[in-house]
Amino acid sequence: MHISYEKERDCLFFLGAGASYSDGVPLQKDIIPMILSPKIKEFESSELRRDVSNFLRNNFSCSPENNIYPSLEVIFSYLDYFIDNDISLSSAYTINGLAEIKEELVKLIYYITSKSIKPQNENSTDTTSSLYADFWKRMRKTKRNFSIITTNYDNLLDNAFDGTLYPRYGLIDYCVDFLNYTEEDIAFNWWINPRDDIPEWKDYDLRPIKLIKIHGSLNWKYCHCCSHAILTPWCTSIDLDTGILVRSIDTDHESISRCARDGHYLSTLIIPPSHNKILKHPVIQRLMNESQEEIRKSKNIVFIGYSFPDSDIHIRALFKKNLNTNTKITVINPDLPDEQKSTYKGISAEINFIQKTFKEALDDGIFETFLKS
Repeated sequence: MHISYEKERDCLFFLGAGASYSDGVPLQKDIIPMILSPKIKEFESSELRRDVSNFLRNNFSCSPENNIYPSLEVIFSYLDYFIDNDISLSSAYTINGLAEIKEELVKLIYYITSKSIKPQNENSTDTTSSLYADFWKRMRKTKRNFSIITTNYDNLLDNAFDGTLYPRYGLIDYCVDFLNYTEEDIAFNWWINPRDDIPEWKDYDLRPIKLIKIHGSLNWKYCHCCSHAILTPWCTSIDLDTGILVRSIDTDHESISRCARDGHYLSTLIIPPSHNKILKHPVIQRLMNESQEEIRKSKNIVFIGYSFPDSDIHIRALFKKNLNTNTKITVINPDLPDEQKSTYKGISAEINFIQKTFKEALDDGIFETFLKS
């Protein structure tokens, strides 16, 4: 069976960090304080945290007592300056050493994010996002002719898809040619490519849904030897000493740290929040092109919890270049300053601002109004 997309999209949802905030995920400004002044018990003896903390204290003004911390954008920009220009910071921080610090910081952010999710209820240990699960459940009652672009590289939206839309109502199309689709000797090689022929499952009403993680994803790995991306779904646990990303199933641990094709070490495929974003990565270029198409095809575009930060000038350019004049724009954000509203008005003169949180908009049934049932 072959499933395909309609020529027009009823709606494109664009999600920023604010969409996950109601679920307990910290904002970017809260990450560094959580690393330097840990409230997570496991952090106390973590080698990853120790390495990153020493680097931050040696290179930035950090004062937990006075609530003074560098921003993530500044830290990643600082690291990228040395790495991208092939310059060592010192004998203690060589180019390779700085790249390791960057990767360790990414993994700490991932760990903090996964540990911060509020359980479904006070007696539950399930940390699947209840907000995103509610979103997917509501979406399955529609024709599912929508797509999503997100700047978030956490896996909350992906994980909530399982059991709500998958397997009966939808398949995630990441718009990436993962090695999982073609390589037999790899974990998760059963992952279905929605752009290929798929099994005809009885009583299933499958639709492909584009989930474009335009800055990459923490469960995507990349091999710089064979130039392939690898999907590691549901890997939501990290060994805080080794930094290995693992999937925990009861007492078993499943990990992917090397490419199944050539044995090369894998790196996390994300574009961190830096002022010096390098967008030439072939996977990121593919995602940018897919995003252009979705913007052009969509009759409605709804921004949720996004504020066009200065470090995302490429996002602003993406919309300004591809937005149709007749596309309806809605911005859902409970507290958007006038300056950021002006940024939105710079891409379109007619914008509907709704001062609600993601949860409030869900409860009010706002998202369904943009889609056909």
